[in-house]
Amino acid sequence: MSAFLYPRPRWRYLVYEVTEKELFIGKGFFFTKETFIPMSRIQHVQSKQGPLLRSCQLSNVEVFTAGGDSFVIPAIDQGEAERLRKKIIEWVRVEEHE
Repeated sequence: MSAFLYPRPRWRYLVYEVTEKELFIGKGFFFTKETFIPMSRIQHVQSKQGPLLRSCQLSNVEVFTAGGDSFVIPAIDQGEAERLRKKIIEWVRVEEHE
């Protein structure tokens, strides 16, 4: 009996874009996944880093939605992660006041 090994798909690219109205996250290579998150659905945002990411000066940005889901933008520059987190928080507050 021969065994057929199916290679597990791995994420090969990551694209994200933040606008005043939504956050877009796209991942994939063979299989792609695109996620649009309206600012009105975002509950909170946090940046996280363990020892390995800290040694490379990288952070993960995690976005939590009203539905209880969370989305991660992995391994981006620490400064960019902090700017992104602050910008999302600012736009979420603007959405609440409108």
